[in-house]
Amino acid sequence: MDDNFWEERQRSDSEWFDQKYQFEDYPRHEVHDRSFVRAIIHKLQPRLPSKLLDLGCGLGWYSYLFSQAGFEVTGADMSPVGIQGAQNLYPTEEIDWVVGDGLKLDFHHEFDIVHVSNFSPFTMVDSLETEQAKLISGQIMRYLKQNGLLVFVWNSRLDESDPQGTWANYSIKQIARYFEAVENANYLGTWATHSQLSTLFGSCSLSNFVTQLTAAGARFHSKTARIVAAVQKL
Repeated sequence: MDDNFWEERQRSDSEWFDQKYQFEDYPRHEVHDRSFVRAIIHKLQPRLPSKLLDLGCGLGWYSYLFSQAGFEVTGADMSPVGIQGAQNLYPTEEIDWVVGDGLKLDFHHEFDIVHVSNFSPFTMVDSLETEQAKLISGQIMRYLKQNGLLVFVWNSRLDESDPQGTWANYSIKQIARYFEAVENANYLGTWATHSQLSTLFGSCSLSNFVTQLTAAGARFHSKTARIVAAVQKL
């Protein structure tokens, strides 16, 4: 993918998110989402306090939840409207808010964890193609300390479809193949769950059993699942 196309896509995304965050919010499911965050913590066992970068944080919901869970959080997004909304929704000095292109940020320190949830560079179908994947993962991994964790979350129907050309419904296998190939990193695993399963199974909802249950359920309904993948920087 050439640089001009990439920069144009980033500008287009920024404008789209500015419009979205100006006129509408996204759903927050307090019980399910808090359970989901606890499941991530239980699965990966990060030390607390840890410095966490929430990349593509939007209106800051997960930045807030991770902050509440004890992390030192920086929330970053390319949308000024999104960051302003996050500051208004969560007026706390416990979270640092940053406006900027998520792949070109400069920090004076490295992070223990980078959390990317539905990060817009991955919305393109070819985002998991080799060269593009290397670019995206390499830029994200540079924010991490040695042994730091990259936690990737993606909402998907798991059927590998892209019906409108705007959202790739990656399968569990697609995501696993991509993160297994991330350079200079130790692949920790890929799991899938539904919001309700995060609450039902609690801290154990990121497991092989729940992943199989989620995949089986996806064959019979079109509900959106959450894929979670993790790698550790070497």
